[in-house]
Amino acid sequence: MRFYNLQCAICNDKLVRFKTLTELYIHFESNHEQAGYVTCCQTKIHRYPSLIMHMARHIQPEAFKCDICGYMVTRPRFLPTHRQTHLPEEEKPYGCEHCPKRFCWKRALQIHENSHKAPEERIVYNCSICEKTYDTPGGLSAHKRNVHLTPLSAKVPHVCEVCANSFATSSGLKEHMRTIHQPQEKVLVQCPECSKWLMNSRCLKIHMQLHRKDDYECDLCDYKTKKAPLLKRHHITHHQQERPFACDECDKTFKHKRALTIHKGTKHTGDSNGFKCNFCDRTFKSSTNFYTHRKNRHPVELAAMKEQAEAEKKLQRIRAGIEPDDVPLAEESTITTTPDGTRIITINSRNYSMNEPMNTMIVLDISGEPIQTASETEQAD
Repeated sequence: MRFYNLQCAICNDKLVRFKTLTELYIHFESNHEQAGYVTCCQTKIHRYPSLIMHMARHIQPEAFKCDICGYMVTRPRFLPTHRQTHLPEEEKPYGCEHCPKRFCWKRALQIHENSHKAPEERIVYNCSICEKTYDTPGGLSAHKRNVHLTPLSAKVPHVCEVCANSFATSSGLKEHMRTIHQPQEKVLVQCPECSKWLMNSRCLKIHMQLHRKDDYECDLCDYKTKKAPLLKRHHITHHQQERPFACDECDKTFKHKRALTIHKGTKHTGDSNGFKCNFCDRTFKSSTNFYTHRKNRHPVELAAMKEQAEAEKKLQRIRAGIEPDDVPLAEESTITTTPDGTRIITINSRNYSMNEPMNTMIVLDISGEPIQTASETEQAD
C-alpha cells in the first residue's frame, strides 16, 4: 500500500515486507497464529475499512475535526453526534430524574443513573486482568488502556508544565491544571449542607459523601467511613494479605500501587525531592508523614496558615462577584518571620510568638497586650 509500511511488527528485525495487505495477513496467521494488523499512531489496525479511514484522517484531517473543540472523531459521520455535546445543558434531550444533569444520548443517561443506585445494586464493570471494578465502561476502558498496555503502545506520560507532575491520562492532567494552577472562581460551587466552596462539581460530588446519613462499615472490624473508596482502601491495608505490587529492583512488595511508586522514587531513582515542613527544617519522604508532622507538631501555625489561605480565597470570590462581602471571617491570620527566625502568628490582631520549644504553653491574652509564654510567666514569678 502507498501510505503504510507493510512489515510484520513481530518479526520486523528480519525486514520482511509484503506487497499487499492480504499477504501480510496470511503471514500473521501462518507464522504467528494470530490475526494480522498494521501499526500506525501506536494503534493496531486489523480491518481494511478501518485502515482506509485512518489513512483519510492523515490526508484530510479537517473532515474528522470538530470546529468547536478540535476533537478528532474516527468517522466523519460521527461528527454531528459529537457536536451535540456542545449543546446548552437545557437543550440536551435526556435528563436525570435524580439530579439536574442532562445528556445527549440515552446510553449515557443509563450509565449515569447507575451512580444513583445503592452500592449493592449498581452494575459494575470488572477488569478481566486484575479484577478491579468500575462504575462505567469508560472507566474500565481507560484503566485497561493506561494500566495494562502492551509494549507496542507504551504509555506516554502527560506532564504538567508548571510543577512537572505526571498523569496517566490527558483528562487527569486537565483536571489538575483546572483545579491547581488555573482555578476559576466563576466555576466554584458551594456545598448546600455546610457552605464550603469547592473547585468544581466533581469536587462537590466527592465532598457530598461526607454528608451521607449512613456510614460504610467494615464487615471485619468496627471501622466506619462516609466514603466508599476509603472503606475499600481500609480493606486492602488492614485485611488483605496479598501484596500484588512488587518492586522490580529489590524484593519488596506493596499492597498499594502508590506505595510502590513512592518506594521507587525514594529508594532507587532518587527523583523524589521529599516534603519540607512549612514551619521547621524537617523533610519527609512520605506525604503521610509530612501531613501528620504538621498536624501534631505545628497545630497553631497550621491553623493560622489555613485561615490565611481561606481569607485569600474569600477575597478572590468577592472580587469575582460570587460571594457577598457581608460575612466576616471567623479568624483573620498572618504568619511572619523575624530576622532572628522567630515565627509570629497574628490572629485577630493578637500576636503569638512561636520561637519557644513545642512543649511550651502559650498564654492567650484577649486584652491585646503583648503575649507571654508559660516559661516567661514562670521567670517573672
